[in-house]
Amino acid sequence: MKKSIKKVLLILAAICVCIPFAGCKKGEMTVEEYTVKANEFYTKVQEYDQAINAIDPKKGDACKEMLKQLDGLDKDLQAFAKVTPPKEVPDAKEHVENAAKLMSEAVTNFHKALDGEQIDEAALAEANFNYGNAVIEIKNVGIAMRNAK
Repeated sequence: MKKSIKKVLLILAAICVCIPFAGCKKGEMTVEEYTVKANEFYTKVQEYDQAINAIDPKKGDACKEMLKQLDGLDKDLQAFAKVTPPKEVPDAKEHVENAAKLMSEAVTNFHKALDGEQIDEAALAEANFNYGNAVIEIKNVGIAMRNAK
């Protein structure tokens, strides 16, 4: 169990380094406003990263604490998916929506894998797969932002 938790923690730490953009305001905004929202979200992601890295996998509540952090990350990403990016960043919406869907699936599977007495290895593998793909989609948002017209 310790190996699986450490593996999950390492994967989660990786996403925290990779999420460059998100926000939470409805309606169209300027690229500058969108970037501000993205930076606010990135700050939150760094907080999740710190909290996840501070989890002691030897403690009995390690899985519960990690799931709590993942739930928060998922909630923030779902909020970002509701934001309409500026027209200068036309691909961002699709990537964020894909990331939000994948993250939601990942978190559901992390709960399935870690909520019980035994770790569900198949659910954990699916969670890690979806999580990794969510990271890729979030990176694509960053690329779209850099390519803004």
